[in-house]
Order: sequence, then C-alpha cells, then structure tokens
Amino acid sequence: MSAAAITPTSVTVTYLYGTQTYGSAAPKRYAKCRVVLTKVTQSDWFVSDTYLPAGDVVDATGFDIDSSGDGAAETMTYTASGTLVIMGGATVGTAYIDVTVALD
Repeated sequence: MSAAAITPTSVTVTYLYGTQTYGSAAPKRYAKCRVVLTKVTQSDWFVSDTYLPAGDVVDATGFDIDSSGDGAAETMTYTASGTLVIMGGATVGTAYIDVTVALD
C-alpha cells in the first residue's frame, strides 16, 4: 500500500497568548494544533493549509498507537510545496500530532 493523504478525524486549535517580546522583530502570534487521524501506512500525510489556521508550520511532533495499544514516537517532516505534514514512522493506527503554526 502506498502513502496517501489522510483526512483528520479531529483538529483542535489553541491560540497561544504572549505578553512580551524581545528584540526589534515584530511579535508573532502562534497556534498549537492537535490533529488526530487514522494512519494507514508509512509516510501518510495531511495538508496543513486545509486543516490548520493560515500561517507557517514551525514545529510538528507526534505519537502513534497501534491496534494492540502499543505506541511509538512519530517521525515528522514538512514540505512547503503542497503544505504537506508527513508522518514517516512505520507504526500505523491512531496518530496524535501536535503542530505549531506561526500565524499570518
């Protein structure tokens, strides 16, 4: 089976609140997104522009739980072309992915 686009079953967005900034750069707003989906094969992906707030993906981590209840850390990568968040780990099952987005 080849890798494919996965539709999340749940996406929860929490906007992070900042009260202070340092340096001369304009302050940036961030959102922490929890994406839950059923991963079918290694290197499945989801499209960040479709399911997450508009902005730049700056971090992604994940954890997969297989059918026996065992879990493994997910190997995450991001491809700006197509805005794909790719889950490269071999474990399939329910994936819990945390993505941080720097908002536009």
